[in-house]
Amino acid sequence: MTKRSSLIKDLKKDCVPYFERDEIIPFLGDKLGKGGFNSVYELEKIELDESSPVSDDQRQQRLTILKNIDRKLLAVKFLNESAMANSNEFCNGAADLLLEAKYLSAISNHPHPSIISLHGVAAAGAAGFATGQMGGYFLVVDRLYDTLDKRIDIWKELKRRKLRHSSPANIKLLQAMFLQRLHVATDICGAIRHLHNLKIVFRDLKPDNVGFNFEGRVKLFDFGLAKELDPLQKTADGFYEMSGGTGSRRFMAPEVALGQPYNLSADIYSFSILFWELVALEKAFGKLSQEEHRETVIKKDDRPPLKRDWRPAIQHILQNCWKRNPRERTNAQELYKQLKEQVDSYYEDGFESYEEGREKKLCI
Repeated sequence: MTKRSSLIKDLKKDCVPYFERDEIIPFLGDKLGKGGFNSVYELEKIELDESSPVSDDQRQQRLTILKNIDRKLLAVKFLNESAMANSNEFCNGAADLLLEAKYLSAISNHPHPSIISLHGVAAAGAAGFATGQMGGYFLVVDRLYDTLDKRIDIWKELKRRKLRHSSPANIKLLQAMFLQRLHVATDICGAIRHLHNLKIVFRDLKPDNVGFNFEGRVKLFDFGLAKELDPLQKTADGFYEMSGGTGSRRFMAPEVALGQPYNLSADIYSFSILFWELVALEKAFGKLSQEEHRETVIKKDDRPPLKRDWRPAIQHILQNCWKRNPRERTNAQELYKQLKEQVDSYYEDGFESYEEGREKKLCI
């Protein structure tokens, strides 16, 4: 995100509350998760230091967060112990966390229900890293209770159990489960569509980076690899000179893996692999080594298998999102429309009987 950024130009001063370390870190609860560089903890309460020098707007925002902490359910993200102890990890992790704060701050001016919200940042700013303290720099974000990779495992086990006994009730339940997964895919696509409207490419779309809040609402999170498109990096053919090899291998678009210029359509490829996993309840390319994946998927056109009993429209969506040529992929706006149509069609069908469910081939 550069000074040329339209998001920075739109960014309101003090749009996100600042908190001192002592107002937040002493009140951490359970550890919720640990990533490559960061740990996330539940935030049990906030104790404001009334002597902290803040603007009137900041004071009001801080009080609002304090009043709503029980209802909002928040978490705190900061560099973990291993990143703090390793100079390379420290530099990379700090840069990612600062970048994530910038993007989430900018997005707070354009909020979306399926994107994690930033509720506060360390008042010390980047200087907080220099203290050497755990949580010297931190983000206060939505507390998430589950991630999509774990949900997929649960759905897979439920499907296995229900298919043992193909009763009408079980078939109805399986149909409802698929509709739930289709809703999740639509919400994820809605978040990506929103980012693309802001000219942001997410670059790390995968089940591990999709969470669910206490209401069960989808929340896209971890913006450490997000990138706003820079006009100065744009090539004559409409792509952008951005760093290659960015993201997670199985979900990475071929052009990104090969270090070629790319654009927003890289996220669409990633979505197609995620969507396939949601439909199939299997791990895409799970049996391929890194080298096999590069040779057969990245350099050639191998894609996850499509089952004959899947709806033609679902197959069509997948095939148009994972095309090798980025220009031929469906854009996020059209993709969202197609997914919504699929959701609506399932409600229209009504799942009235076991036999109708079998005849309609409902991707169960």
